[in-house]
Amino acid sequence: MGEQQTFAGLAWSGKKKQTRRELFLAEMNAVLPWAELRALIAPHYPTGVGGRRSMPQERMLRIYFLQHWYDLSDPAAEDALYDSEAMRRFVGVELGEDAIPDETTILHVRHLLERHQLTEQMFDLVRRLLEHRGRVLLRQIEENAPTHSVFMSSQSSPSYEVASCSISTALTGYVSAESFRVRYGLGRLAR
Repeated sequence: MGEQQTFAGLAWSGKKKQTRRELFLAEMNAVLPWAELRALIAPHYPTGVGGRRSMPQERMLRIYFLQHWYDLSDPAAEDALYDSEAMRRFVGVELGEDAIPDETTILHVRHLLERHQLTEQMFDLVRRLLEHRGRVLLRQIEENAPTHSVFMSSQSSPSYEVASCSISTALTGYVSAESFRVRYGLGRLAR
């Protein structure tokens, strides 16, 4: 994405409320191991030498994740990028400056990932990372948790309640697509 934003991008930046979609995408942007995912697909991704220039690798990878999170077909993913500023920002596209991949390009990248069995490897990498983060968080909470059980106490510690919510988010919130949809108010989108 370029240094200078369009007028629409500037207006969008100035809005006061962040939507659930924006919060979700910001969280996924921070949590997912983009460098490791890029390294996983790099040996198989087309370089664009001797043909048309290929779309940036991470852009296409982010679109692939959007398709899974929002249950988007290839044409619906293209449409969503034109419709949603939040999705464009997550993918790294500035409308009017950057090319938005068409549905055929999205299809080719998806087929490339499936043909080389990279989808399983990508989701396994993400699952392992999140499980590790969940274990680290659980260990930190157990070290700082009160000695009595919350269920046995008539007054639960607010910090323990926050911590238990964080554990559940770390262990299940990112792993289950249904949990994503419930947590962020996402419904099934029409294909």
